[in-house]
Parts: sequence; structure tokens; C-alpha cells
Amino acid sequence: MLNKILALFFKDDTEEDGNEVQEKLDTPVRNRVEERKAASKIRNIGLLNDHLKDFHFGGFQSITNFELQFTIDFGEPHSLLAINFLYEEEEREFDVLLHFLNPLSLDLSGIGRTFDISIYMMDLTEFGWEDTRFEVGDYEDNSLHFYCAAIELASVSERPSAGQAIKAIHKNTPLLT
Repeated sequence: MLNKILALFFKDDTEEDGNEVQEKLDTPVRNRVEERKAASKIRNIGLLNDHLKDFHFGGFQSITNFELQFTIDFGEPHSLLAINFLYEEEEREFDVLLHFLNPLSLDLSGIGRTFDISIYMMDLTEFGWEDTRFEVGDYEDNSLHFYCAAIELASVSERPSAGQAIKAIHKNTPLLT
């Protein structure tokens, strides 16, 4: 009897045969239609068309820089979250800098030597929330989550491949004889 009462409060993640029960994750499912809808609302998103063939949020691989700034403009407090992402497409890598205006409920965890991410951005304009138009988060580990008023693509630049970097070094460095 006591075991049945305790079982109500302490869930055992094994079935009677000893196999573990798979936990259902409450994470957004990657939806390319919703991604395109959200991406279309990002300011300057057209800059990506010059560099990428098929932009999608699944290309974001990790965060390489994270900066939070606070300012007061004309007596109004504002904040700006600048995140530099590593974006991979085929065998090419890009640095993509996104600015998030007035982030709210910022939750960041799991920082270590690297910060791998599986990002999602959802357009929340249909909810009519004041100063909150986007939800941004990591759908796999939930290591990053926040809301913001706007998203702006600040810059995109291709990273040189290893071969290009070696050629550039040799081109600018005289060979020793």
C-alpha cells in the first residue's frame, strides 16, 4: 500500500519489465513554413540572399559571441542583445550577427567551452502582445530562451575555408629561403 502511495508522488521511469519509458519533449517541431514566416519579419533578412542558397534556422550551429547592452534613449530604457552565430550551409560557414531589441525573460544556461544551439524563432504578432513580437529559443536543450520586440540581421560574412586561410597566409607572408 505504501508503495502505491509513494508511486503517486515519485514517478518511476521504468515499466514493469524494466525498460525505460521514453520521455516526451515539449519542444517546438521544426516547421519550415513557420520558419519562413518568422524569417520574413526579420529586418534586413535580404542580406542573407547574397550569401546563402536556402536559409533556414537549422543552419545555426553555435553561438560565437553574446553581448547584452542597456541604454536610455530620450528617457526611455532599451536593451539590445547581439548574438553572433556560426551558420553552416553545405561545406561553407558564415558568421551571422543578429540584434534582438528589448529582450525579455532572458534565460541562458549551459555555457561552457562551446555553445551549440538548435534555434527556433516564432512570430508572435498574432497574439497582440505589446512590445513582444518574437519568441527565440533552443528547441533541443532549452539552453537559450527569450522574447523580443524585433530582430535585425546586422551582418553576414563567409568564413574562409581552411584552404583559403592557408592561401591568404602564404600570399601575405614572404616565404623563407
